[in-house]
Amino acid sequence: MAMKIIRAVVSAKSCLLALGVMVASAHAEMIHGRIVGVVDGDTVVLLDPALKQYRVRLQGIDAPESKQPFGQRSKQNLSNLVYGRQVVAECNKQDKYKRSVCKIVVDGKDANLAQVEVVTICDHLAGR
Repeated sequence: MAMKIIRAVVSAKSCLLALGVMVASAHAEMIHGRIVGVVDGDTVVLLDPALKQYRVRLQGIDAPESKQPFGQRSKQNLSNLVYGRQVVAECNKQDKYKRSVCKIVVDGKDANLAQVEVVTICDHLAGR
């Protein structure tokens, strides 16, 4: 029963994320570079070819903070997905902390979508 709930939530969040990304991608700024840091489960540091650093928040994700339950697991999963890899960030806005809010694509795959599935499972297990 719990797995059915998790699958339904993941499916619903995935559909909403995909829809939001499709709409936002029409006016997105594209930043190419390498991920040189993972701050937590939804924020990374991207270094572009001109050596400019961008603090990037993954669009559509609210991962647990590092000290919250499953925060370290969420951060580690994001590290496994993107750290040290060449990516394309499709950014459409900045948040109140001046971070670019982006969809991260690595090897043609949507890292946001992969991460939101893990965050959803962590949320369910943590009772959030």
